[in-house]
Amino acid sequence: MEISEKSTPGSIYEKAKLELETKIYEYISEYTIPDNPTVYDFLILSLTSLAFLHGNVAIGYCEKDNVIGNIGGKCKCGEPLQGIGLLYPIKNKNYQKNPAISKSWEALQNALEVAYMITIFGYSAPKSDVEAVSMLKNAWGNVTDRTMEEIEIVDLRPEEEVFESWQEFIYTHHYSYHNDFFDTTLGRYPRRSCEATFDRLMNCRFLDGSKGFKNSMDFNDISLLVNPLIQSEKWAKEEKTFPINPYL
Repeated sequence: MEISEKSTPGSIYEKAKLELETKIYEYISEYTIPDNPTVYDFLILSLTSLAFLHGNVAIGYCEKDNVIGNIGGKCKCGEPLQGIGLLYPIKNKNYQKNPAISKSWEALQNALEVAYMITIFGYSAPKSDVEAVSMLKNAWGNVTDRTMEEIEIVDLRPEEEVFESWQEFIYTHHYSYHNDFFDTTLGRYPRRSCEATFDRLMNCRFLDGSKGFKNSMDFNDISLLVNPLIQSEKWAKEEKTFPINPYL
């Protein structure tokens, strides 16, 4: 986006960028949650934590205390959490300029370095997004050093095209391809996808994939499945142990 690239303090481009960002915040803030869950609801609830790599209109940040929460909420210092801004699809992205976005990328890099399994949902790793792909590759490292790890890809493109996009991350055949979220490890074993993959491939244990998400579920069904998992995660964190895995 040319406006963002030319935006400097006091310039007309900065003014235009701030006005555009305000309009985006206002527009998205008027969104209403549909009565039935979408695939994105299932996706988010299948994860145990999130990082907002390009910003988020609902997330606020206090740079002084390094606190992230709902925008407008109170920081521990008593000040309201301010919007973290948005990272636009420009040619040369500066991931370090925004402290909140920078911390999200740092969290992602740290997670990738120790990950046993990663799921890529609908991201094509375009050649134009050189910096993002490079950061991911540096964190993942040399594919010959990741001979046990697994890559799961959810995409609507043909498998051959998807594999070509991500072949630098895949060790030989250690990947799976899906075009339906509910067939993925995240969909079948929500909030325990890494444990499920390790148990299945390394411990040779049989898992019950029927206990996961179903496309027919409503929000009440999702709540009945997810809430016990979250409570188990909280308990495990307090006890410094592993959460219960209901899929075994």
